[in-house]
Amino acid sequence: MKSPNLWLLGAAGFIAVGTFRISDPLLPKIAEDFATSVGGVAVSVTAFTLGYSIFQLLHGPLGDRLGKLRVITVALALTSIATAACALAGSVTALAVLRFATGMTAGAVAPLAMAHIGDTVAYESRQAVIGRFLMACMLGQMTAGSIAGIFAEYIGWRSAFIVYGATGLSIAAGLWRPALRAPRPPAAASATRTTHLDLLRDAPARNIWMAGFFEGCLTMGAVPYAGSFLKQTFGIDYATIGLVLASFGAGGMLYTFNVRWLLKRLGERRMVMIGGTLVSAGYCAVAAAPAWQLLVPALAVIGFGFFLMHGILQVRATEIAPTARGTALSGFVFYLFLGQGTGVYVLSHVVDGPGYRAAFAITAGAVVVFSTWLYRALFGADAGKVSR
Repeated sequence: MKSPNLWLLGAAGFIAVGTFRISDPLLPKIAEDFATSVGGVAVSVTAFTLGYSIFQLLHGPLGDRLGKLRVITVALALTSIATAACALAGSVTALAVLRFATGMTAGAVAPLAMAHIGDTVAYESRQAVIGRFLMACMLGQMTAGSIAGIFAEYIGWRSAFIVYGATGLSIAAGLWRPALRAPRPPAAASATRTTHLDLLRDAPARNIWMAGFFEGCLTMGAVPYAGSFLKQTFGIDYATIGLVLASFGAGGMLYTFNVRWLLKRLGERRMVMIGGTLVSAGYCAVAAAPAWQLLVPALAVIGFGFFLMHGILQVRATEIAPTARGTALSGFVFYLFLGQGTGVYVLSHVVDGPGYRAAFAITAGAVVVFSTWLYRALFGADAGKVSR
């Protein structure tokens, strides 16, 4: 990221991803305050992911029509206001509504930022630049978990939402002037814009989006439960939980630092299969962990393995529709987060029933099935249907 705009986009991604992960270590504390189960308060996670995914159908076309930087700036400001408002929630229902509003607006930031990179960076350099943007997002994820855990332990879970809301507003203010100066998309482009339904009729786009849905559902649905698993199984404090959860982001950071080397050394085929193997092994380790310390390397392995797979899908999604990247990327994220929301919901019944370890074990098996299917879809006999 060389231009000031790209640095600001990285900061925006830092906050947007942070607002997503900020609640993960807080679930046990929120459940305690509202006198409900962790599975019950997890509806706020599902609400965020649904808001994040559903409104992708609006964010992408808006970015293509009005300008991606403009939409990112307004969305980040609204996200920050909704995040701060979560501190005022008096019930699980109120929190879920506010988290839905947060996801609804936060969802514009990362997809449109990557679409902006797709518009301005050549394909051969794009994965490295997107990797640096994802590095900022991973830092946001790591920081969110750590800050939220520390605040929950020493100050209160509500203050974490206030801090992230205020920080997001300051970054939105920094983006305001570049957004106003950015040229609007040509009128001709708006007149011939590609819609979500147009892309659904296109086999390559449809298959990439389907892969995004199953990736979110089968590989990421269990991640929000890691914090409550640590609390209820091992009884450690919230500050430590936040630091442990940051290891998932550390695994993502390891990927972003080495993405060029990984592509050259392994290639896309091996990255997909190794990534799936690592994610499954990581979940197996979490499910069987006799001590909380083992979750640190296990979550790092899951984060690294996830991005080995996700990075390939992410870059291919930028090439679905070069003249409508906002719509294409937001569609990909729509299905990714719709999948994760589905996974979180389904696993909430497992968590409140057989328990956390069963949920992680089920996820480990599901990842094996998904990564095998993904490899065949991308590189098998029908690879042309999803290649760029």
